Amino acid sequence: MKHKQQIMGTILFWVPLLLFCLAFTGNVVAQTVSGMVSDAVTGEALIGASVTESGTRNGTRTDADGKFKLNVSNTSGTLVVSYVGYETMQVSIGGSTTLDIKLSSGSQLDEVVVTALGISREKKSLTYGAQEISNSDLTRVKDPNVINSLSGRTAGLQINRSGSGVGGSTRVVMRGQKSTRDNNVLYVIDGVPMFNFSPGQPGDIWGQSGNSGNVGRDGGDAISNLNPEDIESMTVLKGASAAALYGSQAANVVILVTTKKGKAGDPKIEFSSNATWEQVAHSPELQFSYGSRQNENFS
Repeated sequence: MKHKQQIMGTILFWVPLLLFCLAFTGNVVAQTVSGMVSDAVTGEALIGASVTESGTRNGTRTDADGKFKLNVSNTSGTLVVSYVGYETMQVSIGGSTTLDIKLSSGSQLDEVVVTALGISREKKSLTYGAQEISNSDLTRVKDPNVINSLSGRTAGLQINRSGSGVGGSTRVVMRGQKSTRDNNVLYVIDGVPMFNFSPGQPGDIWGQSGNSGNVGRDGGDAISNLNPEDIESMTVLKGASAAALYGSQAANVVILVTTKKGKAGDPKIEFSSNATWEQVAHSPELQFSYGSRQNENFS
């Protein structure tokens, strides 16, 4: 009798414990969650957005179409989605296997922005994405090339700096390569489109120069000649409707540059200075001795 009571006690202890473990295991079985990350305003896919399971190191990045696949350990957990220039978003999985995630830009500075042809409009009335960067942000870090100051301040804008030092060109691409030819953006300065001539800057995915064909020599580009202190603001226009007024040249993206102008009021003088020194790592040995010959044969 006592032996039967021990067996029953053992069964009553282990069976509920086993059922509890099975129920808990069912919630943490690895499951594949897929989806797409896009811009909340334009609907464009965000390439290279970070998707991480909250509380773990398990994560991935979106592909060229903004899509991702991630094996999660908890189907009731949370995904943390982040992208440069956008607000970080936490998305509850909630047992779903497919998620459609839309990120909002986190760099909206002013309510009124300068759009195409220099027209100022309220940002909430625009049907496309527009981000404005003020002069204070552009000149916060003293960089000889003002375009380098856009790095990390505009959603989806990739800034590739030249390795040739001061005076080198800068390649700007919006959300990756879209064409096998020229992928550079269009600059519009005070309403006038500018041909950003760059002797050694590669313009296509094959590394060929989009302007002169002089591969291997970087002579700088035209936009780097702008003085950052002379710029009032820069506005990045995204989407097809934003660039419609500038034709096929604006197929990638348009960067509007608004320069400073005179204003009514008391005279005001501003002065700033910046100096940069660089040292050559290695100087090649060159020949400086020459001889001249005329009407002679060499053997």
